[in-house]
Amino acid sequence: MSKKWIGMVFAFMLMVTIPLSAATILYYNFEDGTPGVAMNGTGTNGQIGSLDISGNNRHMYAWNTIAGPWFSALHDTPTGIGLSSKHNAQDGYCFEPVLVAWSPSVWTIELSFKLDTIAGWRTLIGRDGFPIWSGGQVDIGAALYIQKNDRNRAITLDFATVSGERYTMDTSLFPVAGQWYHLAIVAAGDTINIYADRLDGNEFQNVGTFNMTPGQDHALLATGTWTFGRGWFNGNQADAIMGNLDDIRFSDVALTPAQFIHSQYAYNPSPAVNAPNVPTSVNTLSWTNRNNVDVCEVYFGKNIPEPNSLDYKTKLTMIGSVDNPEKTSSISIPGTLALAEGDVCYWVVDSYRNSAVPPEPNDLPGLMWTFKVNNNDVPVVNAGADQGVWLGMNGTPGEATVSLNGTVMDDGLPNPPGKLTLAWTQVAGPTVTVSPADAAVASVTFTEVGTYEFKLSATDGEFSAEDNVMIYVGEFACQASHMMPGAPAYSTYDFNLDCRVDLVDFADFAAGWLDCSDILSNCN
Repeated sequence: MSKKWIGMVFAFMLMVTIPLSAATILYYNFEDGTPGVAMNGTGTNGQIGSLDISGNNRHMYAWNTIAGPWFSALHDTPTGIGLSSKHNAQDGYCFEPVLVAWSPSVWTIELSFKLDTIAGWRTLIGRDGFPIWSGGQVDIGAALYIQKNDRNRAITLDFATVSGERYTMDTSLFPVAGQWYHLAIVAAGDTINIYADRLDGNEFQNVGTFNMTPGQDHALLATGTWTFGRGWFNGNQADAIMGNLDDIRFSDVALTPAQFIHSQYAYNPSPAVNAPNVPTSVNTLSWTNRNNVDVCEVYFGKNIPEPNSLDYKTKLTMIGSVDNPEKTSSISIPGTLALAEGDVCYWVVDSYRNSAVPPEPNDLPGLMWTFKVNNNDVPVVNAGADQGVWLGMNGTPGEATVSLNGTVMDDGLPNPPGKLTLAWTQVAGPTVTVSPADAAVASVTFTEVGTYEFKLSATDGEFSAEDNVMIYVGEFACQASHMMPGAPAYSTYDFNLDCRVDLVDFADFAAGWLDCSDILSNCN
């Protein structure tokens, strides 16, 4: 069976197994692919790229390997777990007829995103086609954009309604390149609320409340195909993103923040996600809870075939529950499952909000976290302090010899080899020789003015670390001093820039006394 069909079968099982609200219109979590592989590598244009796990068969399509998105690298997601949709100016789309005709007045759209570049207009979710209203009015803009605009670089909702209105709503979320965000847009009545989680520990915050004209029908105007990773303008595809999308869900109800996908998970696990060197002395698991959690159930196991959201409760051991947990909670690892060198561990925290009205038990299993037990610590490398030096400082005209004072600390593991391998390399500046290049402390002789950068690397055979140091070489001490970051400015009266104001500067000043640079009147 091909990997693609294995993924489809797995996603179908997810549809059957995971309880999804009847209000869910579509849901893409992109866990049905292979890391780093095109969503449509079939050789035939316009095939299913990722399955809709809501059970409504509104699958995301991908055109081909060039114009369609890819599955991300493993763990390139907002949670550090699983897969997302990777876009390099490529888009996914859905043309399922019911979705194309979807025109709700009450709705929620959720997505997670990361933009690799914030330059230009970047549409996260769009809708193809000209808005045409009953009066014949036509707009060259699409009927809906959820985008990063290029006016002030805020996340913006721009959409048309069935009653002929058009609203543009800028939020207070200004995304940074390379950073993940969760976004949720909730429409109900005459109000739209937009929420964002910046993954900074503050959970979902309102980044915009917008009031629409009372008495109008604010239902979304249905036009054409829904797009994911690009927009549409004046008949053409536009504003494609460079980055990632994940956890896209449409609902035909106004969800509360407690019901958002990423409000349901515990987060910030310790040991950290995919930590490679957790020591055997660790005997506690800890995590941070979302707000208003009543019960946490914790599952743990090690050295087993990797669990997934379907089988973790049978593969892992429930090691306990925490009632009325604190914001940061913890639980002890049982002695029967104590960590041992080389263990590969998996754990899950399921969270429940049973006291909510109505009750809101977790609709999805908690995130699968993993770490490796390894007493070997990563080497600690310090390349030393940045230095300012000048030619002739050691007594030899035209050159300066300085020491690179690196330090490296390690625990001697693994053994073998039980030792470190060090290396100095030059990163910037006119070429010089570092000697010895394989020791923490080395020397360099400079004969040219310039800014130099060196990197000290260390590896213990398993883990590596590095640090950089800057050397600023001037022709004389004053120049070197002013090459260094944070140096004070030259005095206004230091005309010859030798770091002191003296009679030489006065002589330069006097030499130009009463000089006239007015070529029109000659200063008369």
